[in-house]
Amino acid sequence: MEHAGRSPELFLMSYPRWDWAIRGGANFKSQQTHATRPSPRAALQNWLDIADAITRAGGHVLVMPPSPDRNLTGLPYTAEAGLFTRTPDGAPAFLLPRLTPPHRRDEALVVSGFVHALGWSVRSPQARWEAQGDALRLDDRRMIHTSGHGPMARTEAEAYPELADALTPHHLHLRFIAEPWFHGNTLLAIFWDARTHQPALLVCAEALAPGELERLRAFAPDALLLPITREASLGYATNALQVGRTVIAPAGLPREILAFWERLGLQTVELELHELFHRGGGAAVCLTNRLWGLRLDEVPPHLRYTHQREHLHDLLTTWPEELSA
Repeated sequence: MEHAGRSPELFLMSYPRWDWAIRGGANFKSQQTHATRPSPRAALQNWLDIADAITRAGGHVLVMPPSPDRNLTGLPYTAEAGLFTRTPDGAPAFLLPRLTPPHRRDEALVVSGFVHALGWSVRSPQARWEAQGDALRLDDRRMIHTSGHGPMARTEAEAYPELADALTPHHLHLRFIAEPWFHGNTLLAIFWDARTHQPALLVCAEALAPGELERLRAFAPDALLLPITREASLGYATNALQVGRTVIAPAGLPREILAFWERLGLQTVELELHELFHRGGGAAVCLTNRLWGLRLDEVPPHLRYTHQREHLHDLLTTWPEELSA
């Protein structure tokens, strides 16, 4: 059975362009950050900090370059870029998203071109679906699919019957209140015990529709579950990323959550991420797309972060510190 913490762990990431900025303000953090000018250099530094932390933890990053001709400012938040899968004969394939915010709808064209060049087949659902923002894998046989009801809803409930059976043998449709939460990964996170590889969940019960916490417990009876407060959820506790025995987390989370990870035998690396997180509204999970089931030998060496790292760090000297008004 495949679990996080067992090598290799591969993640798709796409770095911000030189003209990165906040465009849509489509979540509760990015709506509050227009008082100061954006810093593309700080955004790239945040991205590099995450890629370096993943690498130090033993993970691998597949780099998808930004669009050369359009400033798709949401593209670095690759959790919504899609979901890696395989065809019935085992060939690599990728499910493309159908994104809700207007400024993000062209991202699927860029992702499609990138994965097509890798030789992967692609397809798109009919329903609105925001990929790993609302598709959380418990292990290689179980997946939790989320959809929200409310003004900030993204993924439609209709995506669940359309996709779930093709992805894992066992699955759960979990419903949440879409205000202020907008993706399942803003209220639910899955971690794995470093010793036993058993799953452990952080979940904001207040965000769930009535009766859903009980359904979640029944779906994953083997999982340790820690309910968290609304405040911890809005601080993006569930946007912390596990790579091996390391959790890459936004700085400033409550001590009880850090203790939860310690209980799982995990060490925490806290990153400040002012630009892409505090301004842009996404921490390590939002900025990565976990490529479950992809082998390292299926990733071309020139697209790996370790191959591009020196060049990308050199770009910091050329990205502007601030965009002009």
